[in-house]
Amino acid sequence: EASGGVWIDLGAGLAAAAIVSATVSPAFLAEGTFAADPWAASRMAVVAAPAYVSPEVGVTALPEMVKFRQASGAMLALIVLGVGLSAGHLTWAARAYGPSATLRWAAAVATLAGAWGLDRITAPVGVANPDNDHYDAMVSPAAPEHASAAFRQLGEALTRSGPGGLVAPAALAVAVALGAALRSGRLGPKSRFEDWTAQDDGRAVPGLLDHRLPAWAVRGVAGGATFAVLAAGACVAFPSPEEAFRDMTVIKADYYGEIGASDLAAPMHHLGLWERAAARLPIGSALRLHFPGEEARRLASDLSAALRELRRLTASGDRESARSGFLAAQGIYDRCRRAYGVD
Repeated sequence: EASGGVWIDLGAGLAAAAIVSATVSPAFLAEGTFAADPWAASRMAVVAAPAYVSPEVGVTALPEMVKFRQASGAMLALIVLGVGLSAGHLTWAARAYGPSATLRWAAAVATLAGAWGLDRITAPVGVANPDNDHYDAMVSPAAPEHASAAFRQLGEALTRSGPGGLVAPAALAVAVALGAALRSGRLGPKSRFEDWTAQDDGRAVPGLLDHRLPAWAVRGVAGGATFAVLAAGACVAFPSPEEAFRDMTVIKADYYGEIGASDLAAPMHHLGLWERAAARLPIGSALRLHFPGEEARRLASDLSAALRELRRLTASGDRESARSGFLAAQGIYDRCRRAYGVD
């Protein structure tokens, strides 16, 4: 079903957001929605729905609008016509109920007359400031500066999760592509969502479980699923440098507090955890597509060697030597952390 008519609505929503982001600047909204401006509510009503204001952005923007003495009518238009609504919802309503019903619904939910009246009744108590920037998040990522921020966040997500973070969107893309192929008849007889649902009497539609697919499609899905599982497992087994150093910070603190213990089992256990975390650094970084340089690899090797020496000193029971070995390993640890770009 996701490969069917809903893409009309998604496309309309994205196209409208792109147009808004290309033509409307946050400064325009910041300066054009002050209290006592008769056009404030109208400007917000025209921009809010096409831009798509997420609930998170909406509840963040409203207190800022009060703070900077912006129109109450603009706030009403933002809440009703902006938060959680997009041009895609309007196209869906038009397709499902007809254009006239959609216009009646939109007019009944919030009217500009009501917003204008609210402006006459009350006004925010803040101080007008045209330099406020709380409208930045309302403009879609199609704007150049927002596009760079979006790609930067995608890069940060890839850094944290590695290829495993791409499993969900890749699986969704494959599912949509297969759904489109089924609907078009490229994978056999044309198939619709309704063809796969239960009949009125509750019995499943014949052929629900034996719908034939080409062998290449089955092999492709199976191969992609296998790769996804292996990639996700590798990213779990080899954490990112940020996660590894975060764990090592706790591990080495626990070890140092146990050096003087009469039972060596606890410090030796934490040394084993520290060694394993240090050994996974190069592979964990490479899985996030940040291949460590020569210095980073050398320092990771030096850290592993220092930890092996620290294990020998700890096992010997010489506490003072173990503390000295810990300080030496700590120095290498700090340099290795900087080499991997973790501050």
